[in-house]
Amino acid sequence: MSSDWESGHDAALSPVTPDQGTASGDAPAIFQHPHPAVRTVWMLSAAFTAATLGLAALLLEALWLQRATSWPLPFGVLTIAIFLVFLVSGLVGADLRYRAWQYALRHTVVLAHFGVIWRTRRCVPRSRIQHVDIESGPIDRAFGLVKLSIFTAGTIAAVVVIPGLSPTDAELLRERLVGAERDHA
Repeated sequence: MSSDWESGHDAALSPVTPDQGTASGDAPAIFQHPHPAVRTVWMLSAAFTAATLGLAALLLEALWLQRATSWPLPFGVLTIAIFLVFLVSGLVGADLRYRAWQYALRHTVVLAHFGVIWRTRRCVPRSRIQHVDIESGPIDRAFGLVKLSIFTAGTIAAVVVIPGLSPTDAELLRERLVGAERDHA
């Protein structure tokens, strides 16, 4: 049985043709979220960050704060507080980030909407795409996910990274983006 993610997935990966759209040649975008497993990847990354910052706080407490005669808290309280703040915010943030992340491939543009606090709606003309990379970190690979990086001519927003794709979907998207440019050339 297919999940909600799988049911709308093929439509989001398929570019629309000019005859399906409006007078400008583009149909309304069909947005797709990254693969649901990316939430777990982001949660594990948040847990790793929280643990790293917690260890740094523990070292700070051990080396400096306990020597201060006016430090009012028992040893370890600062460490636990820092760890919990970053862990909880990272776990909650991963779910919010997943809900905010959407992308769509249209006939003439790639659309990406992302961000929880600072929201970004990025529109990349397919004619401006220079190259497309597929990359993955160790946690991504453990969950069978990759990131698709779309490089364009430009400055600050010259790269759009779509996280949480299966390797097959990333290859398909890359071929559609790069192949479309070959067809238009």
